[in-house]
Amino acid sequence: MKDQMTPMERSIALSKGRVVDRLPCNLNIANGVARIHRCKISDFNVSGKTIAEAQISAYRRYGMDGVRVFTDLYVWAEAMG
Repeated sequence: MKDQMTPMERSIALSKGRVVDRLPCNLNIANGVARIHRCKISDFNVSGKTIAEAQISAYRRYGMDGVRVFTDLYVWAEAMG
């Protein structure tokens, strides 16, 4: 079934208590978007451009309503020694 609303229309309607065509779907796939974009997680975690491109790839593939940018916290721990 094809969506009748855009993600923005759906979010606004839902926030106003109106009827929506379906419930919003925001996938929490974290570093999994690196695999979708076919890049290494180590490259993904240190490049804002790669993170953005990977998130866009996931958005286009799955058609989710929103994007949650999340990188691996282990990078921070490594940076602190």
